[in-house]
Amino acid sequence: MFEDQSIADDVPNQIPISPLGTMAEVASAVVFHALDGADLVTGHHFLMDGGWTVW
Repeated sequence: MFEDQSIADDVPNQIPISPLGTMAEVASAVVFHALDGADLVTGHHFLMDGGWTVW
């Protein structure tokens, strides 16, 4: 999909919250799962797409 430059250029315009996530933002979710406070989180998918799939 991203090999088509017109699609790759348009994707950031389709994401409501921010153009593209950073490695630090993804790492924060990973670290959360490693904390004791996440002990009760099971079988859940964290969708980290800035709202792209909300449409």
